[in-house]
Amino acid sequence: MEAIGISFYKRVFILRFWQEPRGSETSTPELRGVIEDVPSGERRYVRDIGQVCDILNSALQELVPGPQRVNRLKRIRNAVFRIFHVE
Repeated sequence: MEAIGISFYKRVFILRFWQEPRGSETSTPELRGVIEDVPSGERRYVRDIGQVCDILNSALQELVPGPQRVNRLKRIRNAVFRIFHVE
């Protein structure tokens, strides 16, 4: 798609996160997730926020300039931290 001389390309992802219990009832649950690339159907399973950022950084590298990409990834990471109270 092109408008006013600017080339647009969309990547659509679905991010799902949940907490899985560990071995004992007193242990903190483990964060798990899956990132699905909607157009291709490819799914990547993750166990920590670092993996999420790495996958999205790689996918966004061709679409978004460095500083903007870094800011977007920080917002995603912070949102996930707030949802799961991860430190």
